[in-house]
Amino acid sequence: MMDRWQRRGLIVSLVLHALLAAVLVFGPAFRARGPSVPDLPILEILPARLVDEPFSGGGQPRAQPPPPAPPVPEPQPPPPRPASQTPVQPSRPTSPPEPSPKPQPTPSARRLPEVSTKLVTRPRATSQAERSVRDAAAEQARREAEAAARARQEALNQALSRLRDLASSGAEVAVPGPGGEAYANYAQYVKTVYTRAWLVPPDLDIEDATVTTSVTIARDGTVVSARIVRGSGHPAVDASVQRTLERVRTIGREFPAGAREDQRTFTIHFNLKAKRLTG
Repeated sequence: MMDRWQRRGLIVSLVLHALLAAVLVFGPAFRARGPSVPDLPILEILPARLVDEPFSGGGQPRAQPPPPAPPVPEPQPPPPRPASQTPVQPSRPTSPPEPSPKPQPTPSARRLPEVSTKLVTRPRATSQAERSVRDAAAEQARREAEAAARARQEALNQALSRLRDLASSGAEVAVPGPGGEAYANYAQYVKTVYTRAWLVPPDLDIEDATVTTSVTIARDGTVVSARIVRGSGHPAVDASVQRTLERVRTIGREFPAGAREDQRTFTIHFNLKAKRLTG
């Protein structure tokens, strides 16, 4: 038989083990998911310093903001090639039927079978011409798609190149602000890179749509993974965002000084109305 102190010790031990099990099971649900992109405006000028504080500051009070960058022209598809015209085969004149010979007045004469001399047009040549037209149209569409993809990639490369040049250049860039060294939030910078890289198709007749994405970035700025976690319900908008996620391979800047993580995951919202307002 256990005495009173042994029973109390057993109860305390059971309670502590139950609390430990609860922490192990439910603890990960309350763990922070990583920084989310704050609701800050898109950066017009890239400051020299990036921080983790959820705000931007510094700059020169009398500095004039830069003129807006000219919009990237949409790639123009090459002019369509004229469809090959199938030469019309002239109809051959139908020879008049030969008069049937008059039967001989003999009881054993046999009747000859009637032979049609009408020209029959075979559909083989027409099918080959239609197949050639379809093949030419498919080749033209493929070339236009490749040209548009090259133009989008070139526009993205130019945007990222400008960001990297500003980050690595020794030239002093005047940033408007209340005074002091200019700085910006790192997550705000990540949002700026992806927003500028997003090319919205010009023929979209949708007023507003939002695509939620998850982007994981390594310490050196390399994009580890990027995926859509919630679509907008519009396939064209979702496809344009997916192309943006596939094109951006690095954001060009490492984590702020003092960061200890090897990776960070950001939730970025691609909003169509906001994109059209900011360009």
